[in-house]
Amino acid sequence: MRRRTPPLIPGKVESAWLTTALAATDGASATAATVREQRATALISDGDALSLAGDLVQLLRFPGSLPELPPDALPRLMHETAATVLAAPAGEGRAARPVTIGGFGSLLLAAACLPLLPEAPAAVGGIVATQALSAVLGLGVRPMLVLAGTASDLPEGMREQIVAGARAPCAASSLALASGRRLQAGSPACVVLAVGYVPPARFGWRGALPGDCLIVAKALGTDLLLAAWRAGRLSPQEQALLLATATQPLTPGPLLACLERVHAQAVAGQRGLLGALLELCSDASLSVGALINITALPVLPAAHPLLAADGVDGAARRNLERDGARLAVDAAWSCAAKDAAGDGDGDGDGDGAVAAARLFLAGAAPGGNLLVCCAAEAATEVLAALLEYDFGNAAVIGQIVAGERQVTLAGTRAAAIAAADSSLRRG
Repeated sequence: MRRRTPPLIPGKVESAWLTTALAATDGASATAATVREQRATALISDGDALSLAGDLVQLLRFPGSLPELPPDALPRLMHETAATVLAAPAGEGRAARPVTIGGFGSLLLAAACLPLLPEAPAAVGGIVATQALSAVLGLGVRPMLVLAGTASDLPEGMREQIVAGARAPCAASSLALASGRRLQAGSPACVVLAVGYVPPARFGWRGALPGDCLIVAKALGTDLLLAAWRAGRLSPQEQALLLATATQPLTPGPLLACLERVHAQAVAGQRGLLGALLELCSDASLSVGALINITALPVLPAAHPLLAADGVDGAARRNLERDGARLAVDAAWSCAAKDAAGDGDGDGDGDGAVAAARLFLAGAAPGGNLLVCCAAEAATEVLAALLEYDFGNAAVIGQIVAGERQVTLAGTRAAAIAAADSSLRRG
């Protein structure tokens, strides 16, 4: 059943403290040149973050949206929502931020944003909305509200196309999109905020355990294709491939969360699959790490040639600067295993395969990607569920091992299993 979403009037709120915080600012219209020069690193202002947070509170207080929020929770919710929005461009934090409110339960807040693709504004809206929705869906929660804002320095027709693109994935999830907020000039072209409600009685996951399988739902490399598209290097066929992946919401997330042998799930967003893997390890009750078989990583075919292109791996480099210290290479990886991993030059060092795997793991995931941690005997069931939802690139990419909370790369399936067995014996 489609949820009823209240009309959103930017800046119209009840509380005096909120009215002060939500003074809306509209930038001047931009020239076409300004539109095309919008940077991939465009940031969201503090004022716009508070404005979106205020819009969210307004929506949540609409009768019938969810159980009534305690009045003393509103300032904290405003703060957490604004922090979620501000973190989105830099890829800080998790794909979704949980906010617990006493006996009320908790909310999952997810924000996503992208700069403009001048030739395809609707694609920007679709990718951003999909990523925000997927950040909630991937954690096993159905979104209940979706809110969008667009940069005020874009032409009106372009803003309408962006919003229309964002409505498509929302409609597929039986959700209406609340829109209307215009962000300051120089902001990302589109910002989408998705919210899910978690009742207080809901049971949590067991957490990652040694021996668990790691399964990824989508192929990697979408960030490379998106950067190449922005640089004018992507063919129409490759653009279609990117959109098919980046606008596919993680719809099976809530279903998989109900399976007893699924022990944890995480969503790859701006921090990439590497960030999602580190999340799983950090949340586990035991000290565990992730052992990844780099030959099993599903990668979009068009992404491989882009690894050597200039200016298409900015997010990956940024994520490696932040999380690279917790990404290691298995010390027992033999020269033969490295050659089998795809180095192909016969020198036995496998540096090319390692470098590629590092960039693919650390690359951002426009549209979101799902990482599932399950008991080994449940891997077939999880893969079957993902295939039923048309995730044709879903694959087992490694396993959880006892030891340091880090991600370790191994070169072949045999090498990965041997390293995992060794780690389990040490544990």
